[in-house]
Amino acid sequence: MKARFTTVDVRATVSDIRDRVLGLRVQNVYDVNNKTYMLKFTKPGLKVMVIIESGIRIHSTEHVIEKNVIPSQFNVKLRKHLGSRRMTGIRQLGFDRIVDMEFAVAEGPEAEGSYHLISEFYASGNIILTNHKYEILSLIRPVKISDDTIMDVGRVYDISKVVNLEQVSKDQLIENLNNAGSKETLKKCLSRLPCYGGGLAEHVILEAGLNPNLRVASEIDTSQESPSIYMLLQAFEKVYNDLVILGEKPGKGYLVLKKNKDEPKDDEKDSDATEFHPLLLNQIKEKPDSVIKETETFQLAVDEYFGKLDSVKTIHKAKQKENIVKKKLESMKMEQQNRIERLNNQQLEYLKKAELVAANVEYVDQVLLLIRSALAAEIDWDELEELVKQQREEGNPVAKNICGMKLNTNKVTLELFDPDSSEGAKVKIDIDLDLSVFSNVQSYYDLQKSTLSKLERTKAAEDMAFKKAKKKIMGKNNQKLGDVNLDLLLKVGRKPMWFEAFSWFISSDGYLVIGGRDMQQNELLVRKYLKQNDIYVHADTHGATSVVVVNHKSNTDIPISTLIQAGYMAICHSKAWESKIITSAYWVTASQVSKHANTGEYLTTGSFMVRGKKNYLPPSSLVYGFGVLFKVERMDDENNNDENKDAIQVNQFGSQNPEDFEKLREKYNLDLVEQKEELESSKLPSFISIKNKNNIKTENDLDLETLSISEKPNKNLLGKQRKEVKKGKISTESQSVNISKQDVSISETDNSEKHLTEENESKNHSYQNMTYEQYKKIKDKEKNQKANQELNNKTKKPKASGKGKKKQGTGATTGKTQGGHKGGAQNYNTQKTNQQTDGPELDFSVTEESNIVKNEVTEVLSNLIINPDINSPNQILRFAIPVCAPYNALTSYKYKVKLTPGDFKKGKSTKLAKNLFVYSANKQLDVITKKGTKSDSEKEQNAIANAQLELRLLKSLNDNDMVAVMLSGVKVSAPNLEMVKQADKSKKKAAKQAKKSS
Repeated sequence: MKARFTTVDVRATVSDIRDRVLGLRVQNVYDVNNKTYMLKFTKPGLKVMVIIESGIRIHSTEHVIEKNVIPSQFNVKLRKHLGSRRMTGIRQLGFDRIVDMEFAVAEGPEAEGSYHLISEFYASGNIILTNHKYEILSLIRPVKISDDTIMDVGRVYDISKVVNLEQVSKDQLIENLNNAGSKETLKKCLSRLPCYGGGLAEHVILEAGLNPNLRVASEIDTSQESPSIYMLLQAFEKVYNDLVILGEKPGKGYLVLKKNKDEPKDDEKDSDATEFHPLLLNQIKEKPDSVIKETETFQLAVDEYFGKLDSVKTIHKAKQKENIVKKKLESMKMEQQNRIERLNNQQLEYLKKAELVAANVEYVDQVLLLIRSALAAEIDWDELEELVKQQREEGNPVAKNICGMKLNTNKVTLELFDPDSSEGAKVKIDIDLDLSVFSNVQSYYDLQKSTLSKLERTKAAEDMAFKKAKKKIMGKNNQKLGDVNLDLLLKVGRKPMWFEAFSWFISSDGYLVIGGRDMQQNELLVRKYLKQNDIYVHADTHGATSVVVVNHKSNTDIPISTLIQAGYMAICHSKAWESKIITSAYWVTASQVSKHANTGEYLTTGSFMVRGKKNYLPPSSLVYGFGVLFKVERMDDENNNDENKDAIQVNQFGSQNPEDFEKLREKYNLDLVEQKEELESSKLPSFISIKNKNNIKTENDLDLETLSISEKPNKNLLGKQRKEVKKGKISTESQSVNISKQDVSISETDNSEKHLTEENESKNHSYQNMTYEQYKKIKDKEKNQKANQELNNKTKKPKASGKGKKKQGTGATTGKTQGGHKGGAQNYNTQKTNQQTDGPELDFSVTEESNIVKNEVTEVLSNLIINPDINSPNQILRFAIPVCAPYNALTSYKYKVKLTPGDFKKGKSTKLAKNLFVYSANKQLDVITKKGTKSDSEKEQNAIANAQLELRLLKSLNDNDMVAVMLSGVKVSAPNLEMVKQADKSKKKAAKQAKKSS
């Protein structure tokens, strides 16, 4: 397998990186290990990760690679000097395996403050940071080039000795061939030419139609007019031109895939890549047992190759670690078994000795009498041993079985015949001289009894001892034995979708709903992604986010249920969630949102003017949800099927027939308003506005709206008056009042501007407690005062103070304040300034870019499922994606929990939800496994494999990704939740006990 970059690879990757990364800033630098570093380049809307492995490779990558938590000293240097700097250039030094990345200041690369990051990919490689004069500031490893030259900090990096790419001349070619040895091949000879070593030389020879293994001395004509020379020169010229083009612009990449013998050659699936190339070399075109896979860019080919290689290395290391752990555990287990066997043999031996002594009582008694008599006569120990030996040789019946004297321990050793042994073996037994025969027998029985008790205890503690040893050997941070293959899954990272930078969810009707997380995101969301046919949703609540419903189906209306769910999002991402206040959101079309403020007003970042009618939605219940989507890869036969049952189902409400109105009216307990005057200002869902679309007047038709008795003042009427109004006894026309609507502006304000002024608060409070007659009198008085004021203003020159009359039906909306704290409280006193607008007007026209975005949304939605089918053979799960959405949008989700206002922080709530999902997946796997044991059919086995994959995907959910989408201050509710909590507590308790015992 190809292990490192060649010169041609370096040339190709430099062109690719230049095309993608030039002009981007370094956001951060990470170190994977002491030889591998990752540079994160960003600009608004784009992120590129470039990986540099010293001596091996440099390329952009889409894979998620595990990084060291604590940066190395070299990484700290890189962050210090390159952080937030723009990459202004990248080049290959000559035609060598050296890459120079330039980070210049505005004055130019030769000005102070510019830096170079030089990467070497030959030998052991190196990564070197230099200043604008190429003085080395830091490097991975110092290198001794010669006795007098050392490449280290403070030295100047010499870039003058590089070899440049040159075209091969005729004289140079002939001279090289003439200098070839007698047995030297053409391939080896041409490899000595500068810049054309290795694979390029063979490619040139095959391009010229010659055999690379020809002997130069005997089989090649090296004369000036030789056809071989001519063909070689033509081939060299073609390759030279290809290399020049390769250095100027990105080209395609090629992977050489190794095929199994039993698979068709053109099948690229499940193949292992063995090589990667930026040029389609002749020697790899007809390689046996291989197939060429072409990629759009060389970077994609390299990233795929090293991604699989890294995965294989990771699994190999994990398996090595597993083997080491298994060997240690097996050794531990063998030691335990040997100990049990020794104890068992020992107790049998004690039993046998006791039985033999008991069977030879008279003889043992004679031996004791003999030795005791000799000791009583004060015979020297050495003489006694000599005497016993002499008597044994002479055949004394008492001394014949005495085989040893241990007088220092007051014991004598006897050899007694074992009648149970088939070979007539003798057993050596130590007899204590201080004890009688029967006491010696009893001592051996006591030893046998204690050994037997020890054996039983050892057997009982064997499992516990093994588990403790296993935990000690594996360690806390080591991988579990059963999860080795999980590394491969985690290694191939998921590229985040563009809308995941915002708060988002997919409605029950299959529409993408996006909300800003702060004021900057609100501004970006509306300016970039709000287009014609989209809907803008907001709420008159402090901190409500700007929500955009993306209509990727341009020819259909967005259903009411989607708008209601978007309203839930706007409310639940506001202070209403924390304060537990139920309120309503509203929606408007894209054309009603403007960045142009009225004269004298100023719109801050994330604030917008809403002109015209606001279509209010039903009050939003504070019920949210957290669930899991799955990204799938479908087989060809499933991709061709237009009706996909597993994809997110879309419930269309576009027809808006009267039955839908009735159902929604009953669902939300709303009274449909049929009078035009009531309809214009009533806070009802969008279907009311659609139903009476032809009967509504816009703000162009009238400057003031009529507030009739049937509107808000009706709530303050006495019960008797309301009955009379319904019966027609009181003329609503005669008692109707024209009230000018106050223009409401919601903007980013201080804490002092978060609420209404005390005057307005007291006024609103008094309105709630007065009768309609009192309300009518006050409004008549205000109307007369306003008319007199306008009459007086006509005689005066208008001032640019911004106190002029606003248009009817306008308001300003905002998202969140700086620092991520939510703002957007209603405020009747907008900020005043002499400037009229806060930037260019919004453009909602459908452009080619917006069409691309909506096509991408359609494609993304087609590859997401909410309820994976484990019995589907054509559905391959790739990633699990956490999502936070209104609970009624998660109704059909397989894995979901309900969220209500509470006191759980994000980390605790996400951990609890993940444990619940894993519990459900384990339960599903257990049920399927029991079925699979009864039936070994392929369908059952496929279901088990899919359920295992589903479980691994849920386990691999990234904590940071889950925390990023989760609401704060929640209470989690779901079936089996208490069981999961109890299991978690038991697990923690067992871990603490195990820690104490160890």
